[in-house]
Amino acid sequence: MRPLINDMVQDDPTKRRNMSEVVERFEELVQSLSQGILRSRAASRMLYFAQRIQTPLYLLSHWKRKITYIINRTPAIPMAPVTGT
Repeated sequence: MRPLINDMVQDDPTKRRNMSEVVERFEELVQSLSQGILRSRAASRMLYFAQRIQTPLYLLSHWKRKITYIINRTPAIPMAPVTGT
């Protein structure tokens, strides 16, 4: 993900990627990752547990929500419907 972001924020406008290239690269990146990876936490687990050590119920609610999404086949990254314009 970092190389894609770096390409999008270049100081020189001629080096920046256009939106169609960004969307294509993002879709390739998403397709290369498993659902487990896409559903994983963005923050490090150590930081996560250090912040949440007082609230174990949060962990239960997190896993309940995650399992519900998996059972209902809710995509990890929702995609906008493609319109023919």
